[in-house]
Amino acid sequence: MASLKGKSCLTNLVVFYDGVTVLVDKGRATDITYLDLCKAFDTVPHDILVSKLERNGFNRWTTRWITNWVDGRTQRVAVNGSMSKRRPVMSGAPQGSVLGLVLFNTFVGNMDSGIECTLIKFADDTKLCGAVDMLEGRHAIQRDPDRRAQKANHIPGCIKRSVTSRLEEMILPLYSTLVRPHLDKFADDTKLCGSVDLLEGRNALQRDLDRLDRWAKANCMRFNNAKHPALHLGHNNPMQRYRLGEEWLERCPAEQGVLVDRQLNVSQQCAQVAKKVNNILACIRNSVASRTREVIVPLYSALARPHLKYCVQFWAPHSKKDIEVLEHVQRRATKLVKGLEHKSCKEQLRELRWFSLEKRRLRGDLIALYNYLKGGCSEVGVAPFSQVTSDRTRGNSFKLHQGRFRLDIRKNLFTKSVVKHWNRLPREVVESPSLEVFKRCVDVVFRDLV
Repeated sequence: MASLKGKSCLTNLVVFYDGVTVLVDKGRATDITYLDLCKAFDTVPHDILVSKLERNGFNRWTTRWITNWVDGRTQRVAVNGSMSKRRPVMSGAPQGSVLGLVLFNTFVGNMDSGIECTLIKFADDTKLCGAVDMLEGRHAIQRDPDRRAQKANHIPGCIKRSVTSRLEEMILPLYSTLVRPHLDKFADDTKLCGSVDLLEGRNALQRDLDRLDRWAKANCMRFNNAKHPALHLGHNNPMQRYRLGEEWLERCPAEQGVLVDRQLNVSQQCAQVAKKVNNILACIRNSVASRTREVIVPLYSALARPHLKYCVQFWAPHSKKDIEVLEHVQRRATKLVKGLEHKSCKEQLRELRWFSLEKRRLRGDLIALYNYLKGGCSEVGVAPFSQVTSDRTRGNSFKLHQGRFRLDIRKNLFTKSVVKHWNRLPREVVESPSLEVFKRCVDVVFRDLV
């Protein structure tokens, strides 16, 4: 499921927080809780898994085949050449194949039963978000699953009309590939989010936590006690404390490897990334004798640059201080190359044919948006971009609605900050027939920038 087209850590963060910041921009206090199933794949009980397969409509032969596949497994431990006795394996979704993911999806499929907030899951991450202090909010939340079910129910009809064979070997793979992505949830990380202006909103969030705790106990699973942070957003947030079972949730600004605070300020994330990359550059400097471009550039690209690129569309800096912290990291890398130590920053970048990090981020933003608009992210379940419907627009013919916002927490989000740059692109760039052509056209537009 992690390899499904249009579903990644980036879409996870961007789509979720696009909805969250809408509430915050409207002045709504919003709380998010982060939960993590402990050793999720290894602790799936086989007997409960088989019963869920039967309840989910798997036929007798398929259920028996899967039962035989997971049953009768044993394991032992080897230490210094000594082997322990073999013990039966009574739990765990076998990993290493697509079937293991399907089984885990089936197992956690009813985790959200009775939940009052919105549930969004991407890959191994789950988010639950919604304004639950008003009745209309709950009705809107209910309509989304209804739409997803309607879409999933439409696909079997297409299969019936277009596929002549009715063999299990033909139908089951089609069902797993085409239908399950609309129905299944694959998660060992869970996020609960709700508007908490009113007491009812806070109570609803606590009730959802209680439901998840009961689900975990009923399914012989448990949540990781060390990973129960809560994030409070919005003005006049009551800072309500929540509990999961007997454990109280602590406040923590960690989000999928990205550090944010109550204002979604990314200064901590920028400092953390700069520290990691500086440590990597120090290791390169101390352990590699050669300072030639052919050695330093590949090492920097392979070891350091991924830290600067990971989900940067979500945590891109906007203050001059944070921008400079990251630019300083790249300048340190360019100085490792022999012959560039005493040149200016612009000369170093031109010699290496590198962009400044600020330009690289803008280029990456436009590429990510192109992928989204051209269908690469068409199944994320939410549409944070809307096209301008007027035919009297100048420039490109695919301009996006920019909107107005009260708070920087909304204005600086990727889904809003990239729109103004996209609308300035020439028509021939926006209408590029492929991603590779789009990249080349964007580079031509940016060629005079560093």
